[in-house]
Amino acid sequence: MKIFNVAVCIFILSTICAAEDNETNLSRIAGKLDASNNSSDAGKYLNESLQVKNNETNIVRMEEKLYASNNSSEIAENLNESLQVEGNATSLDKMGSKLYASKNYSEALDYFNMSIGLDANNTDTWIHKGNALKALKDYNASIESYKKALELNKSNIAGWIGLTDIYMVRKDYANSLASVKKANEIDPKNKANWLKEGQLLQLQGKLGEATARFDKALNLDPKYWDALYRKGLSLIATGNYLDAVKLFDQILAENPKFKEAYNAKGLALVAGGKYTEALQAYDDALQIDPAYKQALGNKMHVLLAMKNETDAMKIFVKI
Repeated sequence: MKIFNVAVCIFILSTICAAEDNETNLSRIAGKLDASNNSSDAGKYLNESLQVKNNETNIVRMEEKLYASNNSSEIAENLNESLQVEGNATSLDKMGSKLYASKNYSEALDYFNMSIGLDANNTDTWIHKGNALKALKDYNASIESYKKALELNKSNIAGWIGLTDIYMVRKDYANSLASVKKANEIDPKNKANWLKEGQLLQLQGKLGEATARFDKALNLDPKYWDALYRKGLSLIATGNYLDAVKLFDQILAENPKFKEAYNAKGLALVAGGKYTEALQAYDDALQIDPAYKQALGNKMHVLLAMKNETDAMKIFVKI
C-alpha cells in the first residue's frame, strides 16, 4: 500500500508540474496526500481537476473541501466531472444542479458562483444560484440573483416565479403579485401560475379577481383540484355557501383523500347553519388524518355551538 501511495503521489506531482509552476502548492498538496487515508480518491481528483490551469484558487479551495469531507469519493467524482474541461461554466453549473437536487445547497452555491465567475451572462446559472440562496433562506441575495437573471432576459419565467415565491415568503404580497402577473403575461398557459396569482389576490381580499384567475387555471385543466378548492374558499368568503359545497363535493367525488376539501366543506355547511352535516364533513377529514388540527378545532367549535361541551372538551385537551 505504501508503494502504491508513493506512486500515486509521484504521478500527481508530475501532472501538477506540467500544469503550473507553483512550488508552494505542490509541497502543500503532496504533504496532504502523504497524510491522507484517501490517497486513491484524492489522486484521481487532483490528477483530473488540476488540468484546469487558469482556475487555481477554486481548485485549491475545492481540494481542501475534499480532505475535510467525509464523502471524499463522491466529491472527487463530482470535481472530476466538472473541472476536467478548462473554463467550462456549463459543466460547473451542471454539477451545482446535481448538488442542489441532493439538497447540498451550500456546495451547490459554490459551483454556481464558480460558473458565474467564468460566464456571468448565463441566465440559467443566475436562476440556479437564486434557488440555492432561497433554499438557504438568504432571501435578499436570492432576490438579487433573480433580478440579475431578469436583467439578462426579461422574459425568463423562472426569474419572475422565483421573485414571486420569495416575496410571498416575506409576505410582500404586492411585489409577489406583480411578479406572477409578469410570468402570466409571458406564458398564459401555465395553470400553476394562475393558481398563484389567484392565491395572492385572495390574500389581499380581492375575491372576485381571485375567482377569475382560478377559472383561468381550470380552463386549462378542469380537474385541477387545487384551483377548484381555492375557488370554493372564495365562494365561502363571498357568502355562496351552497355553490361552495357543490365544488367541494365535485373534488371529493374523484379525490376522496383531499382532507382540506372535507374541512372546507364543513366550514361552508356551518356558515349555512347545517351543523350536523358539518360534523360529518369534519369526521371524514379526521378519518384521513386523525391529527388534522384544523378539522379538530372546527369540530370543537361546532360542538360548542350545539351545546355539546363534553365532547368539545375532549377535543380541546387533544389540541
